[in-house]
Amino acid sequence: MGVDNNKKTENSSTNILSLITFRYLPYWPLFLILFLVCGLAAKLYLKYYATPLYQSTATILVKDEKKGVEESKTLESINSVDSKTIVENELKVINSRTLVEQVVKNLYLYAPIYEESGVRTVSAYASSPIVIEAQDPSRIKLSKEDNKKDVKIFFTYNEEQHNVRIGKDTYPLDSFVNTPFGTLKFKENPRYETESAGAGPLFFTLVNPKIVSDGLVSALRITAPDKVSSIINLEINTDVPRKGKDILNELIKAYNTAAINDKDKLAAATVAFLDNRINIVGRELDSIEKRVQTFKSSRGIVNLSQQGSQYLQNVGDNDKKLTDLNTQLTVLDEVEKQISANGSMASIVPSSLGINDPILSSQLEKLYSAELQYEQLRQTTGENSPILKGVENQIDKMRPDILERIKSQRRNLEATKNSLASTNSSYTSMLQTIPEQEKELVEISRQQAIKNEVYQFLLQKREETALARASTISDSRVLDPAETAPDPISPKKMFIYLIAGILALVIGIVYVSMREFLTNKIMFRSEIEELTTVPVVGEITSVSKGNIFVKNSKKIAKTALAEQFRQLRMGLGLYSKQTQKRKILVTSSIGGEGKSFVSGNLAKSLASSGKKVVLIDFDMRNPKTTGLFNLDNKAGLKEYLEEAKETDEVIHATDTDHLFVIPAGEMAINPTELLLGSRLGDLFEYLENHFDYVIADTAPVQPVTDAYVVSEYCDATLFVIRHKYTPKVMVQLLDDNNKIKALKNLNIVFNGVKPRGFFGRTGFGYGYGYGYEYGYGERKYMGQAGKA
Repeated sequence: MGVDNNKKTENSSTNILSLITFRYLPYWPLFLILFLVCGLAAKLYLKYYATPLYQSTATILVKDEKKGVEESKTLESINSVDSKTIVENELKVINSRTLVEQVVKNLYLYAPIYEESGVRTVSAYASSPIVIEAQDPSRIKLSKEDNKKDVKIFFTYNEEQHNVRIGKDTYPLDSFVNTPFGTLKFKENPRYETESAGAGPLFFTLVNPKIVSDGLVSALRITAPDKVSSIINLEINTDVPRKGKDILNELIKAYNTAAINDKDKLAAATVAFLDNRINIVGRELDSIEKRVQTFKSSRGIVNLSQQGSQYLQNVGDNDKKLTDLNTQLTVLDEVEKQISANGSMASIVPSSLGINDPILSSQLEKLYSAELQYEQLRQTTGENSPILKGVENQIDKMRPDILERIKSQRRNLEATKNSLASTNSSYTSMLQTIPEQEKELVEISRQQAIKNEVYQFLLQKREETALARASTISDSRVLDPAETAPDPISPKKMFIYLIAGILALVIGIVYVSMREFLTNKIMFRSEIEELTTVPVVGEITSVSKGNIFVKNSKKIAKTALAEQFRQLRMGLGLYSKQTQKRKILVTSSIGGEGKSFVSGNLAKSLASSGKKVVLIDFDMRNPKTTGLFNLDNKAGLKEYLEEAKETDEVIHATDTDHLFVIPAGEMAINPTELLLGSRLGDLFEYLENHFDYVIADTAPVQPVTDAYVVSEYCDATLFVIRHKYTPKVMVQLLDDNNKIKALKNLNIVFNGVKPRGFFGRTGFGYGYGYGYEYGYGERKYMGQAGKA
């Protein structure tokens, strides 16, 4: 079964290939011309109209601890304001409109400069000697938003005088000037490349930066190679290689600057808080120190007793604990104040300022990270973004938990403080045994120690924060700076040429199909076989009028036309041993299909084989056969049917041996009535006894009924169909029309088959013979197109 299927597949492929070759190969000159035209059009498009695009790429590494990228331990120990980044968020941040708009402004992309080069306009990003800066890009007057189209502003640059001329106005460089298009500054282009400078006129347009930013956001491709990597790839396609490179580098710079600014804001808020607390504690400590000095000088105290020292040591231990508790309570108060403030974002005091509760520290860290994420998302998304709302809801849920934890921690600290205060109270009762002066001194010294510890703690934290602020670095590192591929990625020449080839092929196929298949005329033998079950017994190629008849029997053996009529004789079975004599009716559906041509040449072909043949012209309305044999003035069928002449008087010999013709005779008024007379039967009886073959050339069946009358006396019928002339509906009638079915032994001759293609010798015709005709031992012959 497998072998059979393979054979069927091979046969199907072969048939399809043969069909394509048969239908379209004859028109190869057309396809060649179309290929050349479309190829030339593609070449002109690539040279004059297509704008090449160059791909620029860059790679950065984001510090994401979840994916194995962390700072060094040294930086981590001093960086108290560091934030944790997530690669997925950074992808959105890098491609945010805020950063892209900053790139547009830094590179002056809102004022693009172009050069007219031939039939197209090219960007003069690196070939223009100047760039244009707007004082307020958001208030540009000539923008797409206002004018719905770009306005070309042509200018010239005078390198010697360092000025720019627009129309009749001249403007200097490096200073903002008022122009009809707004306040602009003309500056020398730092990216100017003299080798890329063109000779065409320069002009610029002004576009709102938001519109340019939207276009860049769509053009940028910011992707991560995989989910486990913290690498980010940046890619953009531009019409100038230098332009794409500058855009990516400027975008990376703006991204790093924005990240550093966020950290700097947080560090500045922390330093401001610490400075405020240091000032307050410093004033309190200064006041206590003055009290100690005043107390000692007024009381004359120089040294405390051993008992007082021991007590002071015991009380001091408790005071240290109370100091820690007071510090923690103070920090808790500040933290609670910051968290309770409505709308406060990214201003939480870091947990390293004295909060010893690990749970609270963890909650504060998560809140800080969430608030920082909220700030970043607010720059890249809209206020109604689901992601932004989700982070905001998360922050709102975290605040009550933190406040509740602060209250719980405060209660614990207050309880501990009360316990220590109770202990100190017992020590205070012991002071009654100590001189009053020493007691007061201990009290003042205790307050001094508390404030001193708080002051030292705040100073330490301020220094740590200042050091972290000074060492702030970006959360990303550039792995590969922006580079541009030397060759353009678009348009692809081979693809354009392929499209041109396909277009040429489609146009050629459509033309051939419309010319040959979208017609109501018979074009192919296969169409005849699809429309009717009547067999096709022969194909006759189209010949010129000069070759319509062979003049003598000697030449008839040496022509391709003769070979075709020999094949027709074999198809009709005229050489069957069972029937030596045959009466053949030749007709067609309408006039002009070549029935006289077929009947005349068939008669000559039979006569050339030594058979005695008589050809009768029954078409008394349009007797073409009579004219072909130059018998117009001879007595013929009409005279015989009217009993004016006898049989031997209307049979005329021809210059072809064994061939005789009965002409139509004079014009008959009513030929059909004559045919219905009794003498027609006598005529066929006589001819059958004296001739081997009788060929009757009758009128077409569609206009008149002569053929049906004559068919009664004939053995077979040849129905002539002419290529590119006979309507398809006429062929369908062969099976549907009962009158036509009455014709005996109906067979079809496909006449006037022309060669296909433009040169007439392509080797592919419209019938099964493909336009090739052979005589045995003779050279190949192809008939010319002509009316049959």
